[in-house]
Amino acid sequence: MELLPVYGESEAGQMIKMLFEHFCGISGASMVLRKNEYLSQEQYSKLIEAISALKVHVPIQYVIGSAWFADLRFEVNPSVLIPRPETEELVDCIVKDYGHSLADVAFKVLDIGTGSGCIAVALKKSMPGWVVSACDFSAEALLVALRNAEMAGTGIDFFKTDILHWKEWPDAGSYNLIVSNPPYVCEHEKEQMQPNVLEHEPPTALYVPDEDPLVFYRAIAEFASSRLVKNGKLYLEINENYGQEIIHLLGSSGFADAELRKDFKGKDRFAIACKV
Repeated sequence: MELLPVYGESEAGQMIKMLFEHFCGISGASMVLRKNEYLSQEQYSKLIEAISALKVHVPIQYVIGSAWFADLRFEVNPSVLIPRPETEELVDCIVKDYGHSLADVAFKVLDIGTGSGCIAVALKKSMPGWVVSACDFSAEALLVALRNAEMAGTGIDFFKTDILHWKEWPDAGSYNLIVSNPPYVCEHEKEQMQPNVLEHEPPTALYVPDEDPLVFYRAIAEFASSRLVKNGKLYLEINENYGQEIIHLLGSSGFADAELRKDFKGKDRFAIACKV
């Protein structure tokens, strides 16, 4: 198998199953039952093209055009990050903290740097009464997010803007909750990244300069301190190496009860604070 030298037996086998299911409608179980059937020329061509892409580390999610997040299928392409399990944990934190008793309360929520829209869509799906807005500086990402919201049957207000220039925004009122998974990987950390991430996912959604690793958190904290209602909450996904610095930043920006929470790997991954 051509993928074995690149991915190893287990991962390569899983990828082949995903390709057959996506391009041929053949699930893992029926692959054995249908072994005597032949692929069409179109199916064969698509499989060969997909395998060629995987050999040069194109992520399988981009190859098949979708990824799962919070039990929902999301369209993904190279204009958006592939949703991560850690980000799914961030959504879970919010839903658990507020509880389903508040699912129909018309809280105003903003997702900053929405990308594929996975956070905004998953929150709206879990808390249908919430009034969810989401922004991104990338027009291409917003188109993907809009399609994902429509596919999930969720009504979300998307708008294009750059959080680093939030003071230029028109007054959009206030929010009960603001959430963000901003770029937080430092340039010097690139050497630790896998080729599928380093070579194919959008760098503007991943990286921050070594000399200013908290650039997005500072802007988000300033914005949130002016737009959150009293006792409104801010939820952030963070770089594990800057947890204490972000907690200090939140405290100096007018937030109280700032805390770090760990992800499933035991790393400081989320910062949560309350507007006083």
